[in-house]
Amino acid sequence: MNNGNTQSGYSENPNRHTILLVDDESANLAALTTYFADCNYQILVARTGEAGLDIVRRTSVDLILVDVMLPGIDGFDVCRQLKADIQTREIPVIFMTIVTGTEDKVRGFKAGGVDYITKPFQHEEVLARVATHPRIRGLSRRLDGTKESLESRVEEQTTALRDSEERLCLTMEAINIGSWDWDVQHDIWYPSPVYFTMLGYESKAGPGDRQEWLEPMHPDDRAYAAKKIQKVLTSELKEFHYEARLRHADGTYRWQ
Repeated sequence: MNNGNTQSGYSENPNRHTILLVDDESANLAALTTYFADCNYQILVARTGEAGLDIVRRTSVDLILVDVMLPGIDGFDVCRQLKADIQTREIPVIFMTIVTGTEDKVRGFKAGGVDYITKPFQHEEVLARVATHPRIRGLSRRLDGTKESLESRVEEQTTALRDSEERLCLTMEAINIGSWDWDVQHDIWYPSPVYFTMLGYESKAGPGDRQEWLEPMHPDDRAYAAKKIQKVLTSELKEFHYEARLRHADGTYRWQ
């Protein structure tokens, strides 16, 4: 007795695409199976929409060819159920139909189908359409995998950098070393809290401007630093090193 669900030529080979054919007409299934006989596909067969959904839930499938007119739930309903399930919504669905009207095609695309194959089948057309979509899906999977890998690497490196910066800040605070960053593009100065406390001032939070950075310097050192900074801004210099005398809270200047 035929329970509406048969399998043909199936084996667990990860290098072969698995195609599910859902059609209640034996002649159609025989024709499609013959077309795919010389191709590197694993073929599964179901004669009802319910049987096809059952196969997809139990087996990894790369592409589904489903007849629009089926006993029980039709091909459109099969597609809608597949697209509503997170586990199966990425599987491409191609509709098989004798109807070529625009209205029916639009209905199929709205249900989530990716293509149509019209009856009577044309051998070359079937093979061409079937070959395209597993390849597209494979490329999409590889792109998704690459994206996830890159995002994971960026997240790991960002976390490592943040941890490293936190350790550096804690170390510098422990040995009373001040630091600062300068956003050249926006001309904003970001001092660390220790920068002020090592000079005897109260700690200050938040960014400042270039003038605030230059102000504590001895006048003779300030002119030199300002000149070098300007050359960095105009790309005459890529970097420069300097030592300057900074004014402490007691009014004295000391080399830093």
